[in-house]
Amino acid sequence: LPGISWLNITKNDPVYPTQGNRFSLSIQGSAEALFSTTSFIQGELQDKYIFSPTDDSRVILRTDLGYTAVHDFDALPL
Repeated sequence: LPGISWLNITKNDPVYPTQGNRFSLSIQGSAEALFSTTSFIQGELQDKYIFSPTDDSRVILRTDLGYTAVHDFDALPL
């Protein structure tokens, strides 16, 4: 599927980060005008946040959010 994605990573240590963030955004889709059986667009947001409240611990929070816009969901291939 044609699409585009963007990734941004910030961290304080490449091996064992105690503070950092990973954010990604991707968009993909297809159109019937471009030899597809159905037209749709999908978007996905992912985020991961790491922080250390104490020297001996880490807290990792993750979230995923996705959405598919299509006229007939049954026509969308699995």
